[in-house]
Amino acid sequence: MPKVSVLLPVYNGADYLQYAIESILAQTFLDYEFIIVNDGSTDTSEEIIQHYSDARIRYLTQQNVGLTLTLNRLIREARGELLARMDQDDWSHPERLQTQVQFMNRNPHVKMCGTWIQAMNTKNQPMYTFHYPVTNHAIHEELLLSNPFAHGSVVIRKTDNIFYRPEYDNAEDIDNWARQCMQHEVANIPKTLYHWRINPKGITHSRVQQQQEAALRVLKNYRAWYLASPFVNPVTLDEIRTERKLTGRRILWKRKIALQKLFRQLNRKDLVQREWRYLWHMLV
Repeated sequence: MPKVSVLLPVYNGADYLQYAIESILAQTFLDYEFIIVNDGSTDTSEEIIQHYSDARIRYLTQQNVGLTLTLNRLIREARGELLARMDQDDWSHPERLQTQVQFMNRNPHVKMCGTWIQAMNTKNQPMYTFHYPVTNHAIHEELLLSNPFAHGSVVIRKTDNIFYRPEYDNAEDIDNWARQCMQHEVANIPKTLYHWRINPKGITHSRVQQQQEAALRVLKNYRAWYLASPFVNPVTLDEIRTERKLTGRRILWKRKIALQKLFRQLNRKDLVQREWRYLWHMLV
């Protein structure tokens, strides 16, 4: 059985699909299968996929059922110990899988890891880099505010509780991450190993309102859990300094200020004071 199953859902992705496929076929890590499910595309996606004859590709077709159900089919079909996501508009750095597999092997207690990503325009020109939080506690804090992972960059261990929930369609990723964070340690690797295309035709841009509404439901549930969990207790200053060193003082400062504002809205003076203590020690 392969160590990794790379999961690529496709729906009318002909414009940039070859970049996504070739970036996986060019990986330095070789022990993987590449599962591509064509979710009823009506463009030339199938022709592009069938152009590649690599034995690691498992190509499946189906009538259109939407992203969430397609992702769940990909998970069921996967034979690997680790599952790596890939999106049809994007591409992965050649050492992405190797770096993430090595990290997961060294950290068996970590359930899931993502990476930093570089945003590109439709002409493949780099625009800016997302420095997601790296440490477990910082990811939990960021999830109080927004999505702390780039969906396409994620590698996760295959277990029973990783399926996406259709009732959170349009925010199925952040719902999954929230459930993982409630039960497991997670991480982001502080390396830019994934390239995300800002595509006006993509799902991210075509369903903004639906995504925001579904994401707010997830955040509300997660905040309720967080405020009642041990995460309200202070983390060590060493952890704060590690995050500051890896992601930078400016990013950490911005998150702490946003958390103070949120905790004031939630009438949690104890947590507002906690963030003031962290901000003070960040100056040291």
